[in-house]
Formats: sequence, structure tokens, C-alpha cells
Amino acid sequence: MQFRITMKDPDGVYESIHEEAEAKIEELPKDFPISRSSVVEAEADSMLRFARQFLADGEYVCLEFDTEAGTCVVIPKG
Repeated sequence: MQFRITMKDPDGVYESIHEEAEAKIEELPKDFPISRSSVVEAEADSMLRFARQFLADGEYVCLEFDTEAGTCVVIPKG
């Protein structure tokens, strides 16, 4: 059986992406020549641009579950 659900979390997407961007800068050397906050913002912007193809209005995500295949897929906005 296949079924879809749509979830809404206006702050979750933004906060989660920023947390991930901040975690990525931990990999940078301490003497990195660019401001760490600038790197976080640039990385977060890049991730948000990619994620938007799957998010309607920046906060809704649709998931399709398939119980027979045992899968869950994000449905691109449309």
C-alpha cells in the first residue's frame, strides 16, 4: 500500500539547516581566512536553495510511504 502525508514545520527547516551548517564549520581549520559566521550563512543558503525543490512555501514537505517496498520518499513540490 502507498500513502502520502504532508507535514508543516515553519521553523524546523531553517533551524535544522543552520545547525547542520554550524556543524560543518567545525571541520574548518581554526585559522581559516574567512569569518566563520560568513561560512555558516553561505553554507546554510546553499542548503536552503537545494532543499526548496522539496518544500512548498518553504515549510511543507510531502512524504510518500510504500509499505510493500518498505520505503519512504520525499515528493518534490509541484
